[in-house]
Amino acid sequence: MAELLMSILLLLSCCAVVFTRESRIAVLYLCMYSLFVSFLYMLLQAPDIALTELALGAGLTSLVYLVAIKKPEHKDIL
Repeated sequence: MAELLMSILLLLSCCAVVFTRESRIAVLYLCMYSLFVSFLYMLLQAPDIALTELALGAGLTSLVYLVAIKKPEHKDIL
């Protein structure tokens, strides 16, 4: 039953990432997606993969996306 709930939450967060117009909010939904995947791995008795997904998926990837969004526009010198 818990796996079904996590699967539904994964589907909802995936749809939220795709249909959100604001890029920062989409990154937060992507972080939520990675958290749900990590919880699903914990339910499936794979704690090492869950920690890796949590660190890389929710942490590092979201940080890289937020930094890329915040970066100012490139100005042409010519």
